[in-house]
Amino acid sequence: MVIDKPSKGLSPYARTRARSFISAASPIPQIILRSDIQQLLLNEGVQPKDALLLHACAVSPQADLITGDKRLIRAVASDPRALLVRSQLVGRFVCLEQVILNIVGQIGFESVSQQFGAAMTGNVYEHDTVVQRALECQDAKIAIAQLSTTIRKLRRDVGDLLV
Repeated sequence: MVIDKPSKGLSPYARTRARSFISAASPIPQIILRSDIQQLLLNEGVQPKDALLLHACAVSPQADLITGDKRLIRAVASDPRALLVRSQLVGRFVCLEQVILNIVGQIGFESVSQQFGAAMTGNVYEHDTVVQRALECQDAKIAIAQLSTTIRKLRRDVGDLLV
């Protein structure tokens, strides 16, 4: 299991919590993707795992899709094959930067930076340089501005898909 690899940066407590979560999870039923979502797999910004998430959200009106993958959000916003799923997911995408800013608002930047920065940097979000720089930044105002700017730019690119 990936959670048992020390190189993944999980503390013993986090590994225990992850094992507990995994053991309590139910098996995922086989899903037959809608044809419009299957067509989105032709877009390089949509991976098979993304198609499953899009499908799950499209058939669950109360669900939002939280993702750090801005390519996915842009693909849904711009691909003509995504008209139906885009109309179903208006205002239901939450990007990673929005999640981080929400947590910063609740517990403060210093706590977020200390608790999440080390675990995220060079690990799960190694390709998201904005998040990495923001979490490593010593100045909370600069970090928050960087995250806010990224959200504004993404919102400009994807219209009303973001919460």
